Amino acid sequence: MKTFISILIRLFILNIVLGMGVVKAQNYIPVTTWEGPLDPAPQSLPAYMEEVVDSVFNTRFRRVTKDGDRGYYSLRPVFNRNSDKFLLNSGDIRNTEDGTLFGTLWQLAGNQSFRNPIWSKVDPDIIYGTMNLKFVSLNVVTKDIKLIRDLEAEDGFTSNDNGKLYMDNKQSVSGDDQYVVLSDVTRGGKRIAVIDIQTGERHAFMEDAYAHTDLFTVRQDDGDPNARMNVGISPNGDYIILGGEYHEHLFDDKLNYIRKLANHGHADFAIDTDSNEVYVSICPAKYEILSTGEIIDLLGPDSYACGHLNASANYKQPGWVYLSINDDPNDIGANGNAQGYEICAVKLDREGTNVRRVVHPHNTGQSNETSAYGVPNPEGTLLMFNSAWDNEDVVNAYIVKLTDPYKLTTTTLGKGNVLSSANGYYDEGTEVKITAVPDWQESFLRWEVDLSGTENPVTITIDSNMNIIAVFTGATGIIDENAGRNSLQIYPNPFTDITTIQYELDKSAEVKLSVINLAGQEVAVILSDTNKAAGKYATQWNGTGEKGGKLPSGTYVVKLEVNNMKIETKKMILNK
Repeated sequence: MKTFISILIRLFILNIVLGMGVVKAQNYIPVTTWEGPLDPAPQSLPAYMEEVVDSVFNTRFRRVTKDGDRGYYSLRPVFNRNSDKFLLNSGDIRNTEDGTLFGTLWQLAGNQSFRNPIWSKVDPDIIYGTMNLKFVSLNVVTKDIKLIRDLEAEDGFTSNDNGKLYMDNKQSVSGDDQYVVLSDVTRGGKRIAVIDIQTGERHAFMEDAYAHTDLFTVRQDDGDPNARMNVGISPNGDYIILGGEYHEHLFDDKLNYIRKLANHGHADFAIDTDSNEVYVSICPAKYEILSTGEIIDLLGPDSYACGHLNASANYKQPGWVYLSINDDPNDIGANGNAQGYEICAVKLDREGTNVRRVVHPHNTGQSNETSAYGVPNPEGTLLMFNSAWDNEDVVNAYIVKLTDPYKLTTTTLGKGNVLSSANGYYDEGTEVKITAVPDWQESFLRWEVDLSGTENPVTITIDSNMNIIAVFTGATGIIDENAGRNSLQIYPNPFTDITTIQYELDKSAEVKLSVINLAGQEVAVILSDTNKAAGKYATQWNGTGEKGGKLPSGTYVVKLEVNNMKIETKKMILNK
């Protein structure tokens, strides 16, 4: 019965998640092959909230703190589920759009100590955490605090630090907010509990972690103040990892022992491109498939790469890990450069060299206070990182955009132009007004390719790369389409090897059929001033350009000219 209820709860949560909308495909930084680091160029320290372009990778970022308040040193999510708020190490919650203060954890919790904060992965307003030895949820909007479980009263948790509970920086809450794994070992106890967040019931319990001699050889209260128990749970809640004095060990969700893990450095949970739950590490950069123990290199077999990483915060974008790489003069890439300070997104696949180059943090610090610690938002479209900015005394937090802006390109056919200010790069959702301006005694006819209709001016909303052609009357004698069109058709479209272009003439005429690119350049001529009688015609084209060889993949326009007095165009997509 309990299992059935748990399944229903999981399905209920899944429905909530799906009900929040499908994540739209993002225009991410292009994927490249890792060949080693790139040499950074000097760059001035940005001012507070100033947006600048990274001098190495051309990504955009802005400084979001002005008083040395660094970002979050953690594998926990920095951004909430909707990415409209982020949490700083100080306990400040700020609005992502403009950096203004939303509130502090202390104040939102009614001027009470609120420790170990972890954003919910289901509800954007909820933060989980501990108050003394109680595991609770805090609604940052309503300020309501809900007790989920009293770990002292119900599980015998203890603390030698005024009732404070320590939660390690590993992912402690499973991906659907189903389970949380907690331990009091670092505060002088010996217990580990897996709690069902939805019901508050105990899912699994370890009475004495020291009974596992591989985890610990001496108890903290027997004289070892540095004894720690690092705990974490996999995204689907199927595996738990306990890190003891010497090694990390794998357990199932009921805390049944499975095996000792490989000797990982800094590590975090993730899901790879084959949907396996994995444990990702840096120092060295590898990942281990938890179900099989197979180990795969992240950056190829010859790259060591040390620093820090985050793989669990981008839970809406599985298959990627974010490495914050420190300087290592002994690690030379295939391009001949020594490892330098860099944050990159690495794909969790078997090829092991697919990366997105994100940002050079201009950071020479490697301590707990000054390391970059890049942490993405759930979609992997933003990333917060720390920077001491080349030995500056004050560490600040920065947010970098991990998506390229979309490109708007406008071109013309006939005599006229589109206001040049329309062309350029825009963030998704930006509204842009475009205006077609015909030359003297000419007329605007219509928009084509990624915009249709005759409205002018027209306001468009950017949601992809957009190519728009403004069609005017003009030198070639284009006439109003009310005079009739020639039924230009293309099939298949898109095409790979060959496509058929069909048109119909209502009387004999001289025909030219050509292909132009989205810059307005003629790249192929299929028919050149050929006399045709009235009737239906079809001709095939294999994508070959004027200079021979197949044209690159992309969007093109087929242009039909009849007696140099009429033009019809149609969009065509070539996929190689």
